[in-house]
Amino acid sequence: MQIVPRRTIVVMGLLRALLAVIAIVAARMHPGSSSGSFELIAACYSILTAAVEWALIARMVVVLQPISWLLDLFFLRLVLARFSHHGTVAPAFLPLIAFEAELYWPGWGMRVGAVAAGLMLVSTWWLRLWSHRPTLSIEWLGLWLVYLAAAVIVVSQLSGVERADLGRNIELRRTPEEPSHGASGADFLTPREKEVLEALQDGKTLYAIARELHISYSTAKSHWRKIAAKLKTPGDKPRP
Repeated sequence: MQIVPRRTIVVMGLLRALLAVIAIVAARMHPGSSSGSFELIAACYSILTAAVEWALIARMVVVLQPISWLLDLFFLRLVLARFSHHGTVAPAFLPLIAFEAELYWPGWGMRVGAVAAGLMLVSTWWLRLWSHRPTLSIEWLGLWLVYLAAAVIVVSQLSGVERADLGRNIELRRTPEEPSHGASGADFLTPREKEVLEALQDGKTLYAIARELHISYSTAKSHWRKIAAKLKTPGDKPRP
């Protein structure tokens, strides 16, 4: 499991609060028999996620990261059930489940999150259809599933290209005075920095490198800066 930086946790907390506010406002604009209980659940969700985020920021209790993801999954499931009428835009939030999973489990979290989000949408649709409640048409269900798949594929491809470019640019940005097989900046790298360099050239993210080498993200980033200075690549920025 990958450790998420505190800054990212804060941003995610703000997004969760915004989602809860939007859901409560939408519930008030479209009142139903379960509006009161839904608003209470949304408020409890905000309190629980805020407590988890505080624990992550203050104590860095990594085991709480998947708990926050499960809370988001649960709340989005309720949002889908509450706003499952024709013309709803609630499924637009589904890709966030996949993106969040990728933060915690780089490399495979995106796929797992996408499958979980898709199953959640289909199961919600089926249960409401079976119980003869208002729900999406089969056409809209298909369109939202295509939207989810497209969002995940595009983001996966873009992040994959950027990770590969990060490693390749280290070689391409070498100065003419540094032959690839002669005396170069790489000859002055420490063994650990060479490990980080090789991982970057393989297209791995700094988070993945930190996990693989059993070091913190800040340490991996520090190694990157030293590598960039020795190889004279000050313009390249590390990708988390």
